[in-house]
Amino acid sequence: MSNFSNSVLKAFHILFALILLAELLAILHISSMQLINVALVGVFFLSTLLSSFWGVFLFTTTIPLVNGWFVSQGIANVSLAFTGVFLAWSLKQLFTKKYIKAITLPGFFAYVLIVVVLLNLGLVFARSTEFATVSRFWLEWYSYVPFIGQGDKMWQVNAALLFLKGLFLFRIISVELYSNKRWLLFTKVVYVQGIIIVCFSAYQLASYKIQDINYSGISLPFDDIHSYGSVVVLLFLVFLCLLKRNIENRLMHKTGSSPILINGLFSVLFFLLCLYSSSRATWLVMVSVVALFLFLSIRNKKLIGTFFLMFVVMITTVSIFIPRLFQSNNSALNKFESLLDVKKIAEDRDLRARFQMWDRSLRMVKDYPLTGIGIGNYYRHSYIYRDPLLPVDSNFLRVENSHNYYLQVAAELGFPGVILFLLLLLSLLLPPPGVNSGNDRNSLSNPYVVPYSFGIGAYLLTLLTGHALLLISQQFMFWSTAAILSSGRTLSSTEKPVFLSVSSKVLKKIGIVVLTLYFIGFFLNIYKKSPWTIPSGYGFYSMEYWNGKKTRWMCGKSEYYLPAGSAKLQLEVIAQAVNSKAPDGLNCTISLNDAVVDTLHFIDGGSKIVNYNLASINQERIKVSFDADKVFCPRRIGLSSDPRVLGVAVHVIE
Repeated sequence: MSNFSNSVLKAFHILFALILLAELLAILHISSMQLINVALVGVFFLSTLLSSFWGVFLFTTTIPLVNGWFVSQGIANVSLAFTGVFLAWSLKQLFTKKYIKAITLPGFFAYVLIVVVLLNLGLVFARSTEFATVSRFWLEWYSYVPFIGQGDKMWQVNAALLFLKGLFLFRIISVELYSNKRWLLFTKVVYVQGIIIVCFSAYQLASYKIQDINYSGISLPFDDIHSYGSVVVLLFLVFLCLLKRNIENRLMHKTGSSPILINGLFSVLFFLLCLYSSSRATWLVMVSVVALFLFLSIRNKKLIGTFFLMFVVMITTVSIFIPRLFQSNNSALNKFESLLDVKKIAEDRDLRARFQMWDRSLRMVKDYPLTGIGIGNYYRHSYIYRDPLLPVDSNFLRVENSHNYYLQVAAELGFPGVILFLLLLLSLLLPPPGVNSGNDRNSLSNPYVVPYSFGIGAYLLTLLTGHALLLISQQFMFWSTAAILSSGRTLSSTEKPVFLSVSSKVLKKIGIVVLTLYFIGFFLNIYKKSPWTIPSGYGFYSMEYWNGKKTRWMCGKSEYYLPAGSAKLQLEVIAQAVNSKAPDGLNCTISLNDAVVDTLHFIDGGSKIVNYNLASINQERIKVSFDADKVFCPRRIGLSSDPRVLGVAVHVIE
């Protein structure tokens, strides 16, 4: 690798290390009493400082443990553990000449995506500087509790960071797995992860039983049944494929029976966990991928055809008699009933809601095909893109995501973003040409890598109706497994491409062209001052109730959007005497689509009700902006412990 490329890669890692250090300081500033955070970071920092490989190994194996403890107790954060690993790893690599090994094809696309996300992150910080409000200052960066909600005022930063953390973990593991011995050792992390997940799942099932809770699906050690299902179906396929390999070796008298027993036990346990997840997407993916696995494994294709015909007949029969077979109050059984009752698919509420969300995503891509609406902005723009002809469902009026991760990426990063993401996934299936695997040429032959191909494939299928990679624990679980798969293919010299035989050079050229298109769209949006990076509730604090009225404090500047067709806007603007003292008072300027329509003047506080006719505004969206020329901080002047910087409060009457 050239010195220039090495310097660029170092710069990427140093920049991200500084960002993570800033995040850590912000977390400690907000949650200084949570000393467990410091201990968590310290443990992983020291372990990685002592040994890069074992530090990364420790982190990867304990992802479910740390995340499960956080979910159940709210004490620690798996993201903080990664911060300790990355800071120590970057520090060590900074002073070594062997910084980054030659970039593989998946590694190339990982860095390309890192560039795209860093551009989005830089733009968020640029907007934060332009709107100099403490609510957007990094010390108010409340990321200690991950994913409070995607309506959080700093969600754009959090969305960018969780993607970056997953990609950088992928690169770190890829760097560390440079030999067959290390690769084979690192593959054992799935067994430790499996034991931890089984223990948490058993604990949750026992808790349901003891508390006599109507079982609805297990999720520990992860955040919900869908992300839980994505992981357990991945590990189920990994263990199932390993079991097949063990049986084949046993028949050839190459191994004993112990591996068969171990992988057989894990296969059974994770098959049951897939069922207990109560995620219909998990069930469908499990059946589909296992069917593919059997089709590729069984040589007698006529036998497969017979089994398939029997399966179709059975499902059809069950589907006809569903009302008689399922008459239970158990919600898990009801979900299974809804999955099999094909006659009611069109009436399924969750499926109809997903269709609405997918439609919104596609219309976002249509409006911003080269850049999307900006990473982390789907939630804030979702309401704007709802179909006004459809009935309003309050539960889905403002949805957090598109419930299809590919459409989520497309909506937020445009066609270039989703193409680059898909190219990265595709490159995991392609072995790099001419790679020397070392002395033992057959130690990492195809059967050893196949389990991770099936596992990753199953996980990616769950993303068609889910959003697992919007959770940081899922980023770490997915990209660590992807790194095992990628490194295994790199080290293997006997493996052939699984599906496609496209050369890596062609894919790299496609990637560069797509990245160039993204650059063009990105800088065009900046030149046109397009609002594709502006959240629809910028500069406002959370909702409060004053005398039964919904009111929101704003910072020095704020803005939000109204849907097209809004005919009237009636507001009550409230000022406090603290920042509106005589003789100068306080001025609050109100603008519609950047055109000033009013300036409210307050002396010693008070409130004013204003009315605006919007019927003449024919644009697709109406931006309402506020600019208060004076702010105050209650804590700094001794009024209360409130640390926010406040301008005026706004109550929307109509």
